[in-house]
Amino acid sequence: MLAAFDLFPNPSNGPVNITIRNQNFNKAEINIYDFTGKQILTETYTAQGGLNKQLNFSSFAKGVYAVLLKTDKGAATKNVVIE
Repeated sequence: MLAAFDLFPNPSNGPVNITIRNQNFNKAEINIYDFTGKQILTETYTAQGGLNKQLNFSSFAKGVYAVLLKTDKGAATKNVVIE
């Protein structure tokens, strides 16, 4: 099972950091959804021992977005507010 991931700063005006520590996985997929449920971004990464990525939300409209993180260990979702 995937442990919770960190998503900060939240709220944000653009850049958002996504961090998973001390998790062994081969591939991570990050999906971003707007408030209507429309998928607006997908990125895939290979990582071992953790993940630390920064996504830029500055081109997105203000609002609440769901960040779905999937790995071979499971999935977890958090919301981020873009101001």
